[in-house]
Amino acid sequence: PGKLIWLSPIFFLGLAGLLMGVTELGGSQRATLYRGLPLWRLSNWRRFLLIVSWLILPILFIYLISLRQPIFVDRYIIWVAPAAIMLLVLGLMVVWRNALFLSKPLTGLLLIYVLGFWLYAGWQQKNTEIKYDIRSAVAYVTAHRAPDELLILQIPHLEYSYRYYSSDQGAAPFEGSDARLGHWAQGLWTNNGAADAQARIEVDQQMRALVAGSTSLWVLTSEVEMWDRRHLMDEWLNEHAVLTDKAEFHGAQVRHYEVTRL
Repeated sequence: PGKLIWLSPIFFLGLAGLLMGVTELGGSQRATLYRGLPLWRLSNWRRFLLIVSWLILPILFIYLISLRQPIFVDRYIIWVAPAAIMLLVLGLMVVWRNALFLSKPLTGLLLIYVLGFWLYAGWQQKNTEIKYDIRSAVAYVTAHRAPDELLILQIPHLEYSYRYYSSDQGAAPFEGSDARLGHWAQGLWTNNGAADAQARIEVDQQMRALVAGSTSLWVLTSEVEMWDRRHLMDEWLNEHAVLTDKAEFHGAQVRHYEVTRL
């Protein structure tokens, strides 16, 4: 709540634009000519609905897809940024036209606040490490892993990052990547809604099959909750293997285990 209060002016403008912004679109539905051909402008409501659809539909589609397979990460919200900015502008126009004698100072203050907020946010992004350091995690694994050791990637999407960052990152980074990956497997998907007891039985069966024949293994993880919210694979490894090495990177973790009992 303490942090959200700084966003309240932005939420206010967005809400004003959402509730009353259609009145500020103006324009006409009459036909105009372009190179001698008649063009019809969309009505205010249709233009407004396009903006709102742009804001809502991408998020809704990502949510629906994520019910089947998790794909959402915060950066995907950038898709709706233009629509959000348009609603903020409409909100400023609503304040300008409806705040009576406070319209000029209030609109000016809100505009300065929004611009200042985004400049500060941009400065923070520039000076704060936000990108996951998969490169360093992959480099650590490749430097310490024996070619025949099992590598588990959790989440499985890390396969392509591993293929790329384990190369010289030249003109053909994926050439020979099968050999660099070597003996590897995808991490377990446990976010299927199964009860804890049943999920643990399934994890035990899958992990026994996964590590069969391996005396040691490496695990490279990032955004694990997308695949294994309850960390059941980690729980199994802690029960059946000994942690012998680990390394932490921003947004990524590397662990090495010696399998003790199956």
